[in-house]
Parts: sequence; C-alpha cells; structure tokens
Amino acid sequence: MSETINAVYIVLRKDFDHHTDRKGRLALPIGAYSTVTAANDAAKAHCTAEARKGPDYGDGPEHEMKDGLYKGSCTTRQDRRDNFEVWVKMMKLGDVKKTTKRKSQGEAGDGAVAKKGKAAAPSTTS
Repeated sequence: MSETINAVYIVLRKDFDHHTDRKGRLALPIGAYSTVTAANDAAKAHCTAEARKGPDYGDGPEHEMKDGLYKGSCTTRQDRRDNFEVWVKMMKLGDVKKTTKRKSQGEAGDGAVAKKGKAAAPSTTS
C-alpha cells in the first residue's frame, strides 16, 4: 500500500538585479520533493551550481539551515544578476481553509455580481 504524503517541499530561487534591489524576481520553482532531505540536498546543489555561473571574486555560496529547511545565498555580480537566494518551503497538503464570501458577491451573497462601474441589480427571487 502506498504511503500518504502530508507535505511537499518546494525549492525556490529569487534573483536580485542590483545590490540595492530589495524586491527581487522570483524564478520558476526549481523542484518539488516529497522529503525534506531530498529538497535540502537539491537546494544546496542548485545554489552551488548557480554560484559557479558568476565570476570568482572569492564570494562563495552561503549555506544554512533554518528550522530544518535549507536557505542559501550568493553574490555573483553577474551582468543581469547581482545576487540570489535559494530556499526550501514546506507546503502542507490537505489543509484547505474554509473560505468566506466577499462583499463583491452581493449584499446577501446571492450571486448578484455588479458590472464594472454599475451597481448590482437587487435579487427578485422569493
């Protein structure tokens, strides 16, 4: 019988264009893994490989573990990327939170939706 997976571990990377760039650009996810060990190993390998792409100024990648999840960074000083961060994010499966109705769904949540710039017509159903 197969084992139930309660969480997946996603490896993510954010690139920063300049050393003053605080927002950065999130790259596509690097990978998704069923175990934290596999995700941490993949994230560290990706961080190290990405660090090799930049010129060698003596700034190697920095690796650390935070709450059992990998987090790494490196200053590469490349033409289109000054530095980057790589980290593992745990995402639990099956934790769907109950959603609440938004006010935009009509006063009583009756499904009446207003068109842009116009008020919704009142419900006439009894």
